[in-house]
Amino acid sequence: MNIDKVSNKKVIAVFIVLAALLLALLVVQRMLNETNQISGVSQTTSTSTLNTVGSMTGGSMQEGLKRVAVEVGTIEEAKKIVPYDFPVPTNSSGYELTGIYVEDSSTVYLRYEKSIYMIYHALRAGYDPNIDDTETLSTEPELSRIEVRGYRGIAREPEKDVRDGVARRTDGMITWYENGLDIAIYGDGYHVNQLMRLANSMK
Repeated sequence: MNIDKVSNKKVIAVFIVLAALLLALLVVQRMLNETNQISGVSQTTSTSTLNTVGSMTGGSMQEGLKRVAVEVGTIEEAKKIVPYDFPVPTNSSGYELTGIYVEDSSTVYLRYEKSIYMIYHALRAGYDPNIDDTETLSTEPELSRIEVRGYRGIAREPEKDVRDGVARRTDGMITWYENGLDIAIYGDGYHVNQLMRLANSMK
């Protein structure tokens, strides 16, 4: 009887340890998933930036920024926080700048009225911005090649689709590499030519 009781206690103890390990793994996995969902910009390619950020709309993006980034008062203040300079539109007539956010001293978000966002993110060290994306463009027909002030980029027009019976709309978006930065502009319902006017005025 005593031996059986001891064995049962050992089995119970093993189950408790295994359950604790499983719970810990689940917590870690959940944290990783949340990190991936919150991250607005990918450090790999402009194509992944399109896929990651392009599905966000004005309200959800603004709420997400408040969770992960710090709002600052001016462009100059943001440039003092991040270790790089970044171009801004010189002709944003009709699109008033309404918010400036900095995340982890590495990423800058500019929010303009009418649900337009600009994102600046430094490329990781050693990343080659001249990567050949011909195959990606050929397999994803919604993407097209653009050029912003001499810098090669990728664009996507806004589109509507239906998933699981729910109508969804993806944002129009352009993204390109410039002087070590991955820059993206997107807006709810905006076409590429509208976003290009902002991008081409940046200095």
